[in-house]
Amino acid sequence: MSAGIDSHATGALPALPQQGLTSDEIARFVEDGFLILRQRLPNAALNPLIGELSRKVGQGVEEALSAGLLDPSHTFADAPFEGRLALVSKACADPTWIWKRHFSVQKPRTVGLFHLRTEPVLLDMVESLIGPEILAHPQITCRGTNRFSGVSLGRCIYAV
Repeated sequence: MSAGIDSHATGALPALPQQGLTSDEIARFVEDGFLILRQRLPNAALNPLIGELSRKVGQGVEEALSAGLLDPSHTFADAPFEGRLALVSKACADPTWIWKRHFSVQKPRTVGLFHLRTEPVLLDMVESLIGPEILAHPQITCRGTNRFSGVSLGRCIYAV
């Protein structure tokens, strides 16, 4: 991504140059229509969203306790983020209750999601595929034309 935050205005150190996709990764995307890339985002990019989701799981646990659907000894308060929702859901009288109430029908527009969607590493990868004009909107993650084939990508949804 060529544009960035003015480091002088924020007092932050200038960002290191970011790298998008390699030519092999671009070729694989063009061939397969998708990429699975592991260990590319810095953990700090995910932390705000993980914090928000952890709080939502906690709210769901409290509501399930109040509704009498979850035994107080099965809140898994010390479980890591990656597994707590699954553990409390399995222990809940209705395993889908927390998911349905807090996760299934929402289109989150949160600070954590915005932070992730504007992560320079992720934007650089998307830019490698569609060019520098990336539209980010709560309903459409990005939209563009595949610069390699001229074919419209319609919706190019990137996920972590």
